[in-house]
Amino acid sequence: MSDSLEDIIARTSQLASLPSIYHELQSAIDDPDSSIDDIAVIINRDPNTAAQILRLANSSLYNFGSEITSINRAVMQVGTRQLRDLVLATAVITQFSRMKIQGIDLKNFWAHSIACGITARNIAIWRREKNIEQFYVAALFHDLGLLMLFLQEPEAMQQILENHDQTGIAVHILEHQTLGFDHSMAGSGLLAHWNIPLSLTEPILFHHDPESAPNDYQLAAATLHIADLIVIATKMGISGQRMVPRLNESAWDLCELQESSLPEIITQTQNQHIDAIQVFLAA
Repeated sequence: MSDSLEDIIARTSQLASLPSIYHELQSAIDDPDSSIDDIAVIINRDPNTAAQILRLANSSLYNFGSEITSINRAVMQVGTRQLRDLVLATAVITQFSRMKIQGIDLKNFWAHSIACGITARNIAIWRREKNIEQFYVAALFHDLGLLMLFLQEPEAMQQILENHDQTGIAVHILEHQTLGFDHSMAGSGLLAHWNIPLSLTEPILFHHDPESAPNDYQLAAATLHIADLIVIATKMGISGQRMVPRLNESAWDLCELQESSLPEIITQTQNQHIDAIQVFLAA
């Protein structure tokens, strides 16, 4: 018998937890008296995180025009809340990348997830959204629940993938049929357990069904949905879903994308993809 969703979240949270740097950053951001220097001091206490942030700031995702050599400048250029979200991304990827998870190729999984993050970010840029990093990080984690399910329910997930390959039925639907819940519920549940804001957890929870999301999060969920389809279709990495799911037309309408904009978004993503993989998965 499979474990409950609550059991899977609880057991995964014992294996992976947010580092203190994330909570320290959140406290500093919430403190009106804190400064850019205060934020930089917190990040610099963790050399690995600081190094990843500098690599990210100097990657093709940003193209600031000159080299960013200090965390202080990275904070000024990227923004405090955006940097907090990127610290979250690096922390979670680092923790899960160190785990031994059967039945899934972690390199391909993160290649897919990173491509989804970049695609969602480029869609947000095309739409001129304000906090593009929020779209980026939410899309980066949209399949986090898959890692949790492969970690906790490897036999069930292997059977689900075989059924997916044979029938073409979407993985999340087969998860519901087999487990009673799906990976979007698992991933968003773990992030909620860590007290991550709704602006990240809700789009992840509803990325397969954006129109069911609360109004404030429908656009982000729709962006994740579209980004996921684009990345699966262009084969930038593999998570669990091998076949391109059916497009949710409401998601397309919510994003207000034009077909003529897709080639530019895809090309931009492909150009940035390898660079971002090297940043996040650097040893």
